[in-house]
Amino acid sequence: MTQALAALQWAVAVALIVLGTLTFVDWVRHRDRSRQYLALAVGILGILGILGQITAASGTAQVAVTAVSIALFMASAYAFVLFRHSLIPIAAGWLRACSATVLVVAAACIAVNLNGSTTQASGSTLFIDILLLLTWCVVVGSSITQLWQVSGSLPRVQRARLRALNAGFTGIIIAVLGTVYATLATSDTTVQLAVEAVVLISMPWLAVSLSPPGWLRRIWRESEELQLREAMNNLLLYSPDVATLASRALEWAARLLGGGAALIALDGRVVAVIGMSPAEGDELHHELEATRNAVGLSFTSALGPTAVVPLHSQAGEGFLAVLAGPFTPLFGDEELARLSQYAVSITVALDRVHLVAGVRRNAELLDLAYDAIFSWDFASRAIQYWNKAASALYGYSSAEALGKDPQPLLQSEYPVPLDSIVAALREHDHWEGELQQRTKDGRVLPISARWAVQRDADGKPISVVEINRDIGHEKRVAEELRAARDAAEQAS
Repeated sequence: MTQALAALQWAVAVALIVLGTLTFVDWVRHRDRSRQYLALAVGILGILGILGQITAASGTAQVAVTAVSIALFMASAYAFVLFRHSLIPIAAGWLRACSATVLVVAAACIAVNLNGSTTQASGSTLFIDILLLLTWCVVVGSSITQLWQVSGSLPRVQRARLRALNAGFTGIIIAVLGTVYATLATSDTTVQLAVEAVVLISMPWLAVSLSPPGWLRRIWRESEELQLREAMNNLLLYSPDVATLASRALEWAARLLGGGAALIALDGRVVAVIGMSPAEGDELHHELEATRNAVGLSFTSALGPTAVVPLHSQAGEGFLAVLAGPFTPLFGDEELARLSQYAVSITVALDRVHLVAGVRRNAELLDLAYDAIFSWDFASRAIQYWNKAASALYGYSSAEALGKDPQPLLQSEYPVPLDSIVAALREHDHWEGELQQRTKDGRVLPISARWAVQRDADGKPISVVEINRDIGHEKRVAEELRAARDAAEQAS
């Protein structure tokens, strides 16, 4: 049993050392305060694991090692409080009270242990040791409770990572409380084994929070990924004006990073904002324009941590800026990558809006034309466009004409077989001639027709545009002129 306990203690010490190293490396890479305090909280626990094994193995310098261990133990609790403070600010008075409590309890415990018996714990020593352990639990536990409450509003992966971190420290708290119980009730090796086992079980949770594997990330974000894909599809199919589309796109952009504010700027102007006032949007826009940070992802805003993604759209050049949540710099690497992907969808959607707006303008211009203009699909011969002049000429509304074959709809009579006209279109891309067509009310119209073929990038014909004009009046005038000429000739 003793050997098993020793092995378990060494396993815990090694796990804590590995976790401390991971947090330290992570902090070196990013150099932000949150990672610094988390690295201290976890790294100090790793050092304590080493000190515990050195003391048990050597049995030397017991008093000095005990004093250092007590100081480090309370320092880890305070480092975790500062970690929480960097994410969720604590009132200055409460922070000072916490600092004083940690300092007083640590100093009292060190003083009592230095003056206590080296062979048997006195009552005061036992009391102050238990007070030390309980203080650590309260200080860390209050921070864990606050972080757990806030985690509910975070994106899925950030929430899961933060809760894994909370679970790891909760396990350590349980182990500390178990140590208190073992100190008061029993010194049985079984209880000590249970305490070490709980700490060891907590290590994977801490590891997952610091560096979760890819498969676990996929599981975490599965439901959110479906919602994101649906939002992206809706965005691509939604074609209002640029400002409306931008406002709609910002909802998911802010949600991705767990923030509450975002803006889209194009061609030097703010198009849309969400979660911030127009004045704040202008302030953020001017700051990013002035510092030229609208290239790539960065965290350089006076309003808070900000992710910036460039937008290269036909609607204009600009950027998407999202005020990230406080946890995004720590847990949001993947969310930042997804924001870049989402920005691509926004760009495509903006291009679609620009294209639709151009088509709408062209359609409005075509509606001003006096000639009947409509187009039909080359393969299916279904009408795709029908202008107002076509409705006025033939009597069919756009809703009645779209999707129909123009030949049976208008009962067209061609001067040559339609297949010959189609062959000429394939060869020459255009055809001109006269034909007869019938209106909705049954009138027969002589039509002067000009047809042209539209091709795709590969040169394949995709649609035919017809520009048709009623020449009945011209024919009547010409007939009247011929009749008058003939009458004049007979009279002479």
